[in-house]
Amino acid sequence: MIAAFAVNAIFFGDEAAADVVLQPIGADRDDPFTQPVAPQPAGSLLDYASSESGEVSGATTQTAGYRTPDGSVPGIYGGSLNESSCDPDLLQEFLVAEQERAAAWAAVLEISIDDIPAYLDGLTPVNLAADTRVRNHGFQDGEAVPRQAILQRGSAVLIDRRGVPRVDCYSGSPLREPEALDDESFTGEEWETFQRERVIVVSQAPTDVDSFELEDVETGDIFARPAGSRGDADRPGTIDLVDDGPIDFDTEYEDSLIEGRGQARYFVDAPDGAIMTVRVENRRDSESTVDVSVESRGSTFASTNRISQGATWEETIVLDHQGGGEFEVIFSRGPAAYDFEVELDVQRDAGQEGDAGDAFDTGRQIASGDQVEGLLGGQDTTDVFLLDVVPGAELRLRAENLRGSSGNLDITVRLADSTLFSTSRLGAAGTYEEGILLSGEDSGVVEVIMSRGASNYVFTAEMVEQQDAGEPGDAGNARGDTREIATGVELSGQVGNRDPADWYVFEAPGPGVEVVVRNDIDSPGSLDATIEDDSASTQASTTRMSAGTEETLVFEAEPGEEYWLYFERGRSDYSFEIREVTLDN
Repeated sequence: MIAAFAVNAIFFGDEAAADVVLQPIGADRDDPFTQPVAPQPAGSLLDYASSESGEVSGATTQTAGYRTPDGSVPGIYGGSLNESSCDPDLLQEFLVAEQERAAAWAAVLEISIDDIPAYLDGLTPVNLAADTRVRNHGFQDGEAVPRQAILQRGSAVLIDRRGVPRVDCYSGSPLREPEALDDESFTGEEWETFQRERVIVVSQAPTDVDSFELEDVETGDIFARPAGSRGDADRPGTIDLVDDGPIDFDTEYEDSLIEGRGQARYFVDAPDGAIMTVRVENRRDSESTVDVSVESRGSTFASTNRISQGATWEETIVLDHQGGGEFEVIFSRGPAAYDFEVELDVQRDAGQEGDAGDAFDTGRQIASGDQVEGLLGGQDTTDVFLLDVVPGAELRLRAENLRGSSGNLDITVRLADSTLFSTSRLGAAGTYEEGILLSGEDSGVVEVIMSRGASNYVFTAEMVEQQDAGEPGDAGNARGDTREIATGVELSGQVGNRDPADWYVFEAPGPGVEVVVRNDIDSPGSLDATIEDDSASTQASTTRMSAGTEETLVFEAEPGEEYWLYFERGRSDYSFEIREVTLDN
């Protein structure tokens, strides 16, 4: 069988200023694969082809500017009740008689020559209800030559079980999904009703379609044609209800699939940042199993196959800050009787309704010290929170991936283009604590980024202002930006990380001075301390003081003159005291 290709995934091209051939209904094609396998259009079919097509329902997406309904949408194809628009058996005869053509034909559709009869048996003859963009093929020098084309409304084609056109019946040529062309232009005979904005591209239905709803080209009525049939099994009226309308959240519905109704499809509009829980119970009295899928914009968000009688299936879908829109809840297989409900909740990242965005521009502002709760899962893989910098503060973070989370959590804290600290794969019930000193020159906004798996998390990010030498903020990190301090009292401060140094200036209390320096027992790094005079000459120093140690620096001074003391190296909480001492001569 043919491989399944999503139109959106392959609708591209690098050709520039290329032509798209307009191919009117019944017109001769260049380099056809076979003789026509459809009757020459006449009467009501020609009238149908020359009338303007209506708006295509279900075309909620676009591809390269073309409306893109999927192949299960009612009314995107037409036909005549109890009549076939195309003869697949005749096409098979032509191909069997021409093995070279058959090989090229099968290669386009990615099947083998031996598979041609079975493949054709599965196709359904229809007429296009709208001008339709395709990739047609001619046969030249033993090969299939692709040609971007638009087939006129009313043209006879064969479609596959997903509702995608696969054969042009006026040339026997295989059809594939089209490619978008730069500076697209049109050649060939233009019909009177041709308008580019009314052209469609048919994408494949989410699942195989059991029965197609066709518009009668003469009466405009809807009738059903089972997939793979030739008109002999047509039934008037709607049989396969593939558009059962909108449903409300938090409401339980009853439904069933019966003979002739192999699929049910419901629509629900979800807001951005929604948490949707889909619950389906296949009743005990069902005759068979039921399949369920939840889809939007060509993507499947949740699905399961063969829910057995008496069983319940439930799945939660988490949408990100721009993931809202129309979702389809699709039921198939059966016969089955089932109950279903779609519950709605909305994320409340940082206590605000909705999802925190996944980038700086869409991040959610938080305040220092606030406890922030958030959620990741499904489509929502990243939350960004923004915290204003307090220059010279210590940034402290404590985060927890709550018990019951099914995924791991990555945490990254950034300022401008620099990562301040991070951790990865924090498991359920795991906690992470980290802190960093900022310099007095730091400013802007810190990003706290939560990412990876399905996680319920909570964190607190706090800007704790330093109190270097008892004054708010960070002591300067260079000689020209010092903080004046008193002698004879114990003072304390912090240094390290982005705070490279703390500089102080004091007046010598006497001819002999000692400075007692302590690196706190809980300091994670070592400490350097240096004393300089007015000419920047070192008077005393110590290096690499480890946590919990104390050093006394003694030097001869000029009473009343200024001296500079600075601390640097690793992340340290330090204390010090400057006092007068008597020096031994």
